[in-house]
Amino acid sequence: MEQDTMPDADFEEKIGKYLTDAWARAQAVDDRRSHVYPGTDKPEEVAAYATLAQADLALAGIWVELAKAAAQAQTARALTELARLQANQAMEGETPAPRGWRK
Repeated sequence: MEQDTMPDADFEEKIGKYLTDAWARAQAVDDRRSHVYPGTDKPEEVAAYATLAQADLALAGIWVELAKAAAQAQTARALTELARLQANQAMEGETPAPRGWRK
C-alpha cells in the first residue's frame, strides 16, 4: 500500500504554521485582557472579552494538538519506511547496521 509522504520542508512549514497560529491565538488573549477595564467597562463587555479569550485559548490548544499530530504522523511514516528497508535487507541476506557503523 502506497502512503503519501510529505517532504521535510513542507512538514516543517506545516508545523510552523500550526504553532504560529497557536501563538497568535495566545497573543489575542493578552490583547483582549489589555482592553478590559473593570469598573469602567460594562459587565457584558467584560463577559464578552472573557468569552472571546476562552475561545482564543481553545483555538490555540487545537493548533498545538494539530502540530503534535502532524509530528507523530511524520514520525510514523519514517518508522514505517525504516521497517520496510530493514525487511528488504533481511530478505536479501544483509544484516542492517546502525547508521555510521561499518559491517
